[in-house]
Amino acid sequence: RVVETILDKKMEVILQEELLAPLRLKDIYFQVDSTLAQRVSNGHKRNEPTEKRIIPQPMVSFSMNTEAKAFSKFMLALSNNKGLKPETYAQLFTVNSTRSDGTHWGLGFRLEDTKYGRSYGHSGSTGKGFISNYTYYPELDMGFVVFTNSQLGGMLCLPILTDFLINGNQ
Repeated sequence: RVVETILDKKMEVILQEELLAPLRLKDIYFQVDSTLAQRVSNGHKRNEPTEKRIIPQPMVSFSMNTEAKAFSKFMLALSNNKGLKPETYAQLFTVNSTRSDGTHWGLGFRLEDTKYGRSYGHSGSTGKGFISNYTYYPELDMGFVVFTNSQLGGMLCLPILTDFLINGNQ
């Protein structure tokens, strides 16, 4: 809401002008429209489908609806430093806070020091049975995006994919 007030524009306009149009991103939604309403899927908790739910107005911190391919395009743009000034990228990936478990946070990204150098990423989950994770290792130029519609998806996201895709274990 602060950004909307400062720029005197609605969030959906800001997102279109500043992110979606410049990076030619499609299938990323922050509000309900007819395409999203047709595509939304059920989540799953305890092996049962949950009701379909779409946040009616943009709430940037939690209302993004997308699919893995579109989100991957966004993450590839970030990994190639597209769309933002170099100093903005530096701010995104500078440690701003550290949780009690030692996890560092930049501006919206989890920053972890690994044996492959620093990785960055973000994860999300809902009470409706959706789990997502994005992790990128700049020094390897490798990463992954996983979206699941099951509360059990977290078991796949980090440990298994990291071990298989990044460590090369079978």
